[in-house]
Amino acid sequence: MPGRVILACDLCCCVWMGCVVTIIDLHRHISLFFAAIEICRHVQGTHLVSILGVAGFMQAVALPFGLGKLAFFCLGIQWLAFIPAFKWKTEFFYDLTGSLTFLATIFLSLYAGAWPPHPRQQMASLLIMVWAFRLGYFLFTRIIQHGKDSRFDTVKHDALLFLQYWSVQGLWVFLTCLPVLICATKKGEGVRNPAWPIPSDLVGMLVFLVGMGVEMGADFQKYQWQNDWQHRDEFINTGLWSWSRHPNYAGEMTLHLGVFLLASGSYTRPLEWVCAAMGPTFIVLLLYKVSLPMLEKRANARWKDNKMYKVYMQRTPAILPGVPEWF
Repeated sequence: MPGRVILACDLCCCVWMGCVVTIIDLHRHISLFFAAIEICRHVQGTHLVSILGVAGFMQAVALPFGLGKLAFFCLGIQWLAFIPAFKWKTEFFYDLTGSLTFLATIFLSLYAGAWPPHPRQQMASLLIMVWAFRLGYFLFTRIIQHGKDSRFDTVKHDALLFLQYWSVQGLWVFLTCLPVLICATKKGEGVRNPAWPIPSDLVGMLVFLVGMGVEMGADFQKYQWQNDWQHRDEFINTGLWSWSRHPNYAGEMTLHLGVFLLASGSYTRPLEWVCAAMGPTFIVLLLYKVSLPMLEKRANARWKDNKMYKVYMQRTPAILPGVPEWF
């Protein structure tokens, strides 16, 4: 898992940093940034490099839109929360901190934008806050029920590695919010398509509702399955889980695409489209390249001798039907 997180983090940083640098001509700033990274590589190792890479990448993306303070806020909250978390060696409020950061970041972006906000700004902000609140509540109640999160069993005892996890959460919050932040912080004439609603608004809201419904339905079905003593030692393969091994991930990717489509009605520059697309793209990479392999590794070890499980794995797509397994 640590290796996958480092790989995903470094991959996203390298690819998107290159795009941003090429477009906005930040060569001098970036060269100094990478010089500092190279020094740290020899002094502290990979974890610190990834942490600084996350921080530098977030600022590079935020700079063209005046979102530097919000990017720092997303990361700073995680670093502050890391202090008591590492002291007590607990992941208990990790997910809760992420969800609260989502809500606070969106509120701050609305405050920084036009007042009163355009209906598109209000709706895009509302949708992302509804999703963040629902996800935070679900994850927090789950950790209360289970008492721990197995992802952090060894991680929370290594300061830099644990801090890296918190830093990646800050990156996740910022990039996920980015389509909305670009939209919500626009003022006056900067808001394209003042008419409301336009087709992209309606399509975006519809796609979000479909994705949200799938994610909530999948989570509810799995919750019921796990709390039924008859299924305690079985894998779920009914309902939404019969057509996807991870339908909750399918719903999450879909709803973030909907938020992007809704917010896109306010984009006026190609750079806004490119950077806003980082949000749903990062979600896809995170789910396919980090979360999916981690969960299926545990599942394969648990049900390796179950013939029905092997058939289920062969016949059922990982997340989205038609997407190759090698993605």
